[in-house]
Amino acid sequence: MGSALFIHRDAEKASRASRKEEIDRAVQKLSSETITFSHLAVIPVCMTEAWLFFSESALRRAAGNPHGKGDISIPSILQLEKYPDPKKKLDEVLKRASGLTGRNLKKFDSNAAKQHLEGIIDDWSPLGQVSALKAMQKDLLAYCTTINQT
Repeated sequence: MGSALFIHRDAEKASRASRKEEIDRAVQKLSSETITFSHLAVIPVCMTEAWLFFSESALRRAAGNPHGKGDISIPSILQLEKYPDPKKKLDEVLKRASGLTGRNLKKFDSNAAKQHLEGIIDDWSPLGQVSALKAMQKDLLAYCTTINQT
């Protein structure tokens, strides 16, 4: 029992508890059919992309404009989980952060910028204020405590 599988499922409009039950049922079914393994649920309140808004400097670097000064209107950390469509919002923020206009903006590849963004962020600790991440950390701590007791 030294390793665990992290299973991601956005909460979307369901509660965290119902998504966790959904994951637990699927793991139980899979475990009984094949092998048994430990798992931890990663359940963002909305899409995982909402967790990428907190670092203005990382957003600007990912957009290819690290020294940009224009307002890119990023939400506060406490507002991250309240956007109905974080993928769309992230695209908009990255485009603003790029500082591009006209034809160059139309050519801007926000998907490449998103992938780049995940590798740029070197301090994820500000996300400790996000409810879904707090819940995952609590589950991880409980898991680690259980492993240490066995």
